[in-house]
Amino acid sequence: MEYPHPEAVLTTAYQAVSDIKQLFAVQDPDDREMGRLTFDQQQVKTSGWYRSDDFAQPKFMTTQKHQLSATEIGTATHLVFQKLDLSSGQVDAKLVSQTIAQLRMDQLLSTDELADAIDIDGIVAFYQTELGRRILAHAASLRREAPFSMLINAAQLFKNLADEKEDAPVLIHGIIDGYFVGDDGLELFDYKTDHVDQSTTALKERSEQRIVDRYSGQLNLYAGALQNVERQKVEHRWLYLVATRELKEI
Repeated sequence: MEYPHPEAVLTTAYQAVSDIKQLFAVQDPDDREMGRLTFDQQQVKTSGWYRSDDFAQPKFMTTQKHQLSATEIGTATHLVFQKLDLSSGQVDAKLVSQTIAQLRMDQLLSTDELADAIDIDGIVAFYQTELGRRILAHAASLRREAPFSMLINAAQLFKNLADEKEDAPVLIHGIIDGYFVGDDGLELFDYKTDHVDQSTTALKERSEQRIVDRYSGQLNLYAGALQNVERQKVEHRWLYLVATRELKEI
């Protein structure tokens, strides 16, 4: 007897947003912030899970100086955003530098090189945007690095399951960079440290649009999860591009 939903048994019932976000986005081989894991339909069909094509050598086997990856810098930048003390109602370069120094002292930033690679001005600029000022004004309701889990129909995630049983659930786990309750309702935001080609205005705009296209589905997924938890509509979804200090509404 043949099981009527063969693709379903090849797909795991748990997925992390960091692993599936390319399902909702424009594919881009230069997307380094996503790390090593990438999505491939054939991998799902053959193994039911994502795999890394290669593995980094252990540090004890390498003789050269460690070169910081975009993922490491992105993770460190998110940590600074998370740990900033917003109680004074303002964020300046001194506060960001002090936060980085404390994280380094606490060994939450592993090296001086990593600490030095964090874009202090890009962080300060975020809090000078209209969104940043609203965050400071509504700091009491602010949540940063908020974990969530939600069930979603597998057919919404995997195209190869489109003809399968649509109510097959997949557990999604992720972390929302931040959200708060503003005057208009819930506002959701996400910081991105992706590289932006700024050699010309046209290339900059094109590069920024690729980032927006790449992550808009991820923010839509976050918004759905947040609405389920908070029982109110997400009125605004924002991407902040640290490299260009640009704020994009999704």
